[in-house]
Amino acid sequence: MPKSLFIFNFKRMPGGFIVFLALALLLEIFIFPKAYVLTNRSTIGFVYKSMLIKNHHSADIIILGRSRAEAIDANKFETALKHELRVYNYAVANLWTPLHLYLELKKYLSSCNAPKLIIASQPPEAFMNGVDNNDGDGLPNPNSEKANVFCRFISITSLLFDVPYRGKYALLPKYADLMIPSYNYRYFIKKGFLDSNFYIRNHIDNGKKVLNHMRLTNGQLLYEGAQEVAETDLAKHISSRAMIDFERFVELANKNGIRTVFIFMPIRRDRYNRMIELGVFDAIEEQMRRLESKYSSFKYYKIKDLGYDERYFAGWSHLNKEGADIFTGKLIEYYLADMR
Repeated sequence: MPKSLFIFNFKRMPGGFIVFLALALLLEIFIFPKAYVLTNRSTIGFVYKSMLIKNHHSADIIILGRSRAEAIDANKFETALKHELRVYNYAVANLWTPLHLYLELKKYLSSCNAPKLIIASQPPEAFMNGVDNNDGDGLPNPNSEKANVFCRFISITSLLFDVPYRGKYALLPKYADLMIPSYNYRYFIKKGFLDSNFYIRNHIDNGKKVLNHMRLTNGQLLYEGAQEVAETDLAKHISSRAMIDFERFVELANKNGIRTVFIFMPIRRDRYNRMIELGVFDAIEEQMRRLESKYSSFKYYKIKDLGYDERYFAGWSHLNKEGADIFTGKLIEYYLADMR
């Protein structure tokens, strides 16, 4: 069975690219806005929250970060505030670096009212293992701002067909797959069907369960049963590029009159202890305190005892329901104490 439905030969068919792009755009406009329920959890979460932002779904307190931060129960947070402030968890998967916090906030502000407070989170690795905007292979790095626009376009044109890029363009599909997944449903739908042995009914039901849970919890997404690859690398030095990008995020919030709080999510105890030994948290805290002195709107919550037992995790890094409840409660305590 061929990998694609068919492949255009652009030399023999000059108009093929136009037809190809037209079909891709039709799928994007009419099919995929509903078909995203057939994808995996992280893609469903991203697309659903993106649609909320597009529809001007504002909140007084928003949570931004990558998939680990999706465990925070914003509805529980809002309830603790007696519903005086609207709280929503806009964290999504694949926000790999601090630059993505900046881009996600720009996207939010383009459609929604500025929140009173942002609770932002990135794992320590995002600051210690940062990358430059050029990875040396002649293609734009997918973490760069220009590459975001570039690779999204390529992903749209790759929704249905696997185009045989050659030479220096051979890696374009690879980079497209690395981008925010709402532009690459084709890959995730195909993968989802294979994982579920093509039981479409089960796949749709699972997607609806994910959506219903996010509606009830103001955006919480748990990764129970998810397969994760254990992270083993630990760097000892902070990436200057990562800190520059993070300060851009803090500065953007400050310019819009938004207070920002930064937190770390819980980490498996063995890895957490190893980070302490290497001085990872001390090095990052030093930079956070520098930003506190520069921006009165920024604050770093140094939450104690972030090393959790493995029973509180669904996989290597994502909290399960019990772990998420514990941490959400602790975060609420820190916030209420800060407000006194």
